[in-house]
Amino acid sequence: MIILCDTSSVLMLLRIAPEMFVDPQYECLTLPEVKKEILRTPKFKDKYSWRVQFKPKLRTIGMTEYDDQDFKLARNTIKTLIDACTVNNSTGNIFDLSYVDIIIAAYAVTKEYTVTTEDKNLAQFLEQEFKVKNLK
Repeated sequence: MIILCDTSSVLMLLRIAPEMFVDPQYECLTLPEVKKEILRTPKFKDKYSWRVQFKPKLRTIGMTEYDDQDFKLARNTIKTLIDACTVNNSTGNIFDLSYVDIIIAAYAVTKEYTVTTEDKNLAQFLEQEFKVKNLK
């Protein structure tokens, strides 16, 4: 099972189990956007100064994966659902996903990956709309 990690999950795993990104048995990876966010965002720089030592160990998907027609279709479908103000059945609120959340969702849907995220909105969207599981 390949696990696609969002920003909060990457930071948590780097702190408690960094080997999950270097040991192939765990099959953890993330998106280039998430890696950039972790390395460039000032709040992460101040709070997680140790994260730089793991930069070479963070496995990301290749940018060429974004050229895939299935990925583009999934991304456009997700954007349409968000633009159409899809309601979260659990909360009654409208789903609101960031650009990176949409990319994570599209990639997870396209590749049928399990995700790990602390973002309840993203996790509930993926479960409700696409039956994609979140490892908590």
